[in-house]
Amino acid sequence: MAENTTSLSANELAFNSDPLSPSPAMRSGQLPRLASLELIIFSLVGLVASWQLWRTEVIHRSQPDRGLGCSINNVVDCRGAMESATGHLLFGIPNSIFGIIAFAVLNVAGIYLLCGGRVPKWGLSIFVLGTSAGLGAVLFFLATSVFQLRSLCPYCFLTWVATIFLAWLSYALWVRTTASPTRPLNGARRLVVGYWWLGALLSVAIVVTVLFAAFGLQIFRL
Repeated sequence: MAENTTSLSANELAFNSDPLSPSPAMRSGQLPRLASLELIIFSLVGLVASWQLWRTEVIHRSQPDRGLGCSINNVVDCRGAMESATGHLLFGIPNSIFGIIAFAVLNVAGIYLLCGGRVPKWGLSIFVLGTSAGLGAVLFFLATSVFQLRSLCPYCFLTWVATIFLAWLSYALWVRTTASPTRPLNGARRLVVGYWWLGALLSVAIVVTVLFAAFGLQIFRL
């Protein structure tokens, strides 16, 4: 019995001294300020990109002959995303509208958490599920851009980047909050928490590699 108590105390000591272990405040639902700031920044990038895509589509529909700032050449062109059925998957509503809503909700949540708000465990689970669905959407739209539209929407690309970073951030937060003295952060779980940003960068690099393999240097032609 004494050995078990000593072992548990040693585990708790090691857990509490680990900088990656969740603090008592984090275990009660209060995220670190840095994580809240990252949530705000990445969701803001996605929000602005989605807003610009929606705004550009509104302008394009009212003035179809007007030049668009997101149409740089035959490859980097947002017309395909705006004019195709893929750009209006649900009930003919522009995908950008759903992007605006999703990123705006995350941005408000980030501001709330930065001000000291707390997120329940089910809220973090929804964050993980939502960003995972977002990653699935990124893969779908990447394949659509490469194989069907044969063009890249720059605003869409920015939403992909934002989604990828938000997804990795959600995984890191979820894994970190599940840690405990009896189940500390080890192996792959520790890598996800400590180097989630590297996973996000590598994911973006894979997307960029796919785009270069499909379009080559045409992306840079003016």
